[in-house]
Amino acid sequence: MAAWFARFFGARRFAVLTDVPGIRRPGDEDGGYLESLSTTDAGAMGRTSIDECLPPFLEANGMSCTILNGQDHLSVENWLQGRPAPGTTVHPVGAGH
Repeated sequence: MAAWFARFFGARRFAVLTDVPGIRRPGDEDGGYLESLSTTDAGAMGRTSIDECLPPFLEANGMSCTILNGQDHLSVENWLQGRPAPGTTVHPVGAGH
């Protein structure tokens, strides 16, 4: 839903608030999270903290999203202010992240 609302209002980026600070590195069960990855890589990962329909939607609409821990209010505030925040940004292929 968040992706559709973001697209409707013309946003190029939006946040998905979950109970984890992003998408785990493959094979890293000790808490390592990716800082960013492409929609192609996100789609190939299988089950993650985002819906599997999100990467193709982002790619088709040239949008990016950042997965943040919604329980960490400082992370959310930093992201809203454009400051670094722990999370994983999923970006369209070729977006240069």
